[in-house]
Amino acid sequence: YTLAVDRTNEKVSDLYIPYHPAILRSLFRISKAANDAGIEVSVCGDMANKERYIPFLLGIGIKSLSIDAMYIPRVKRTISKIVFKKAVEDSNQIIGMDRISMIKSFLESKSL
Repeated sequence: YTLAVDRTNEKVSDLYIPYHPAILRSLFRISKAANDAGIEVSVCGDMANKERYIPFLLGIGIKSLSIDAMYIPRVKRTISKIVFKKAVEDSNQIIGMDRISMIKSFLESKSL
């Protein structure tokens, strides 16, 4: 768990911010260290099947997404639309952002 918040519990659901800079930087560092060591990294959970986060995940070097089978067609369509070089550039730009609002706006402007 990196972000262990019950999205369905209205008492804590507002704490679920997968695009928080600390979360994205953590994922970036984990991916870099794993890739440098030749270890595969997989992301599972909500981020792995959301169209807005998949380009970031691929852009930071995540090569494996663990998703529920019902999301496979949507995720495949999303991946087929991604220009990898642009995903890397955008991911690097996002990593440099330090405000949740900046990242949210950036991600919303990049919808596929």
